[in-house]
Amino acid sequence: NKAISLTEKMVLFWHDHFATQAVDVKKPQLMFRQNTTFRQSALGNFKGLVLSMNTDPAMLYYLDGRLNRVGRPNENYARELMELFTMGVGNYTEQDVGEASRALTGWVVDGRRSRLKVDRQDKGQKTFLRRTGNWNDLGITNIIFEQPVTATFICRKLYQEFVYHYPDETVVSHLAQILRDNDYELKPVIETLLLSEHFFDHTTIGSKLKSPIDLTAGTARSLGMKVGENENVTAQFLVDQADELGQKLLDPPNVAGWQGYRAWISTNTLPKRHLHTDKLVDGKSHFVGRNYYSMSPIDPVAYIKKFSNPWDAISLVRSMGQCMTPFAVDAEREEMFLSVLLEGAEVYDWNPDARGAERRISNLLKLILELPEYQLG
Repeated sequence: NKAISLTEKMVLFWHDHFATQAVDVKKPQLMFRQNTTFRQSALGNFKGLVLSMNTDPAMLYYLDGRLNRVGRPNENYARELMELFTMGVGNYTEQDVGEASRALTGWVVDGRRSRLKVDRQDKGQKTFLRRTGNWNDLGITNIIFEQPVTATFICRKLYQEFVYHYPDETVVSHLAQILRDNDYELKPVIETLLLSEHFFDHTTIGSKLKSPIDLTAGTARSLGMKVGENENVTAQFLVDQADELGQKLLDPPNVAGWQGYRAWISTNTLPKRHLHTDKLVDGKSHFVGRNYYSMSPIDPVAYIKKFSNPWDAISLVRSMGQCMTPFAVDAEREEMFLSVLLEGAEVYDWNPDARGAERRISNLLKLILELPEYQLG
C-alpha cells in the first residue's frame, strides 16, 4: 500500500528530525507514544507537530524540559527547537534562546503524560525574536511560524529526504510558499514535490544513498518477502540488521539525528550491506549480534514470474535490472547479467522451470543487490 509506505517513511523522517534517544529517555512507553504522534501527524500540520513536541513526554526527558522552571531555566530544548527543529542556525540570538527557555517553563512528566505546573511557570514579560509579551510555549511557537525561514527550513529537509542531499533552492522556495499558503499543512507540499517534473528528472533519479532501513526493509519488500513470525524473515531481524549497518531505530546518535548521505557507506558498512542482501536471498539462519534468526529463502522462480516475459532471458535481465536499480540496463550490465543467468548456455535455451534455474536466478539476484547502483534510491 503506497499510502502506508509514505506514512511510514515520514514517521522515520520525523524520528530523525525530532531525534530522541531511547537510551537516555529510559522509558519505552514514552518512546512508543512519541512514535505514535509521528504516525498520526506524518502528513499533517507541521506547526501542530512542533507544538506536540514542545510538551512530548519523551522529549521532556531527552532535552531536560521537565527540569525547566521559573528562576532556573534550562535552555536545551529551546536551543534545539530553533536550531534543529524549525529555523536553523543564524536566525535567532542567544537572547532568544534564553527567552524561549523561560516561555517553555513549567512542564513536567506525570506517568506517561505531560502536564503544566503553574507554580513552575515563568509568567514574566519576555522579548523573543523582537516581540515582547508574556509568552508561553504556544506564544513562541506562533512567533517562530511567522518567520518565513521556518517554512524554507523544513522544505529544505523534505527535499533532502525525497530528492537529493544538495537542494535546488528554487524548488525549495516554491515548496515553502505552498507550505505557508496552506497554514503549514504538509500534504500539499509532499504531493507537489512527488508529482513534479523535477522529482522525475534524470538528474535527480538515483541521487540518494539508501539508509540502512531503506536497504533492509526495501530489499525484503522488493523481493516479495513476507515479514512476520513463521514467515521469510521477522521485522526484528530487519531492525537488528539496520543497526549493524549504522542505523539503530529509536537511538539516533545525537539530537541532530543521523548524518545520512555519504556517511551511510564506508569500508566497514559496504561489505555488511552485501552480506545482508545475500542472507535475504539465501534465507540462511544466522546470528545478528547476539540474536539468532531462523529464516527461509525466497522462491526465485516465483519471483521472476512476476515480470512480463520471464521465459525470454534478455527481457528478464532488463526487467530485473530496471526494477531493482534506478537506471536502465546498459549493454555492459546486460551482458554481465546474462552470463550469470545462462552460465554459458544460449539465450534461446533459457527456461525458468528447468533444473538449476533456481540457483542461477538466486546468483543473479545477489549480483544485482551488490551493484553500486543498488545502493542508490
